[in-house]
Amino acid sequence: MGAMEKHKPKAPIAYTNTQLVYCTECADEINLLDEGAMPTNWLPFGPIDNVDDLPQKRCDRCETVLREAVRQSRRRMPGRKASDTVPKRRSAPRPSDDVLRDLARACHRNASQLLSEAELLLCHGHSARALALAHTAREEAAKVNLIGDVLEGAFPWAEFDVVFRDHSCKYAYLNRSVTYSDPAGVDAIASYVRSLGGPEFEERQRALFVDLAVSRILEPSVFTREDAAAAIQAGRDELQALNAQLLLTGGTGVRSGLAGLSTVRSLGRPRRHRRSNV
Repeated sequence: MGAMEKHKPKAPIAYTNTQLVYCTECADEINLLDEGAMPTNWLPFGPIDNVDDLPQKRCDRCETVLREAVRQSRRRMPGRKASDTVPKRRSAPRPSDDVLRDLARACHRNASQLLSEAELLLCHGHSARALALAHTAREEAAKVNLIGDVLEGAFPWAEFDVVFRDHSCKYAYLNRSVTYSDPAGVDAIASYVRSLGGPEFEERQRALFVDLAVSRILEPSVFTREDAAAAIQAGRDELQALNAQLLLTGGTGVRSGLAGLSTVRSLGRPRRHRRSNV
């Protein structure tokens, strides 16, 4: 019995496809290993059971320090998995591409309307509320990027609902990372770190609600006209970039964006003129 336990296979501490790494809790939450969970053109995910084999320090989804997660899991009671405390999320069936494109258009339209309303509020001196609407418009722009990545196979449908409905995730998605080897971006994969979206979400909330921080009262009135104008301009810049990419490539995901960038670079190269012998 002791010999069998000694040679018992180690439990995975993470999963990787050589480009992304998910901790076991995230893998369980999004059903990473289920058929159809990841885009078909992605490399398959395999388990890592040795800390020294980890290609990076943190999970690409929750930013957990993987070595620390291993230490914590060893302190848990025998027989209890880390995923026991995480509710399983089953993603809804993926809608058709046409439905997703209609959804992207609706989000784009709403982002534009929110920015127009933010400008109207700013004109009437309501700086804090204008800032809050401008930040909300940027969330809608993030959803357009998200939908584009799902359509192009650069982001898994299994994680779509998490990002689409979580405020911090949407802000983080505006600054998503892209991994690719082909200059045209045909193999690009998008990922995000949720914690990066926290500050913008907190600012949006402070523009709407009164808060208390260590006996200090925080009111929305602290935001100035300049703050609101900067947030509105950031939203306009997001939409302008989306419009330019749509015009050039017809898509809003990272793969079409990289393809468009590659096209622009090739068009920008000086032409070679043949020398005439006449």
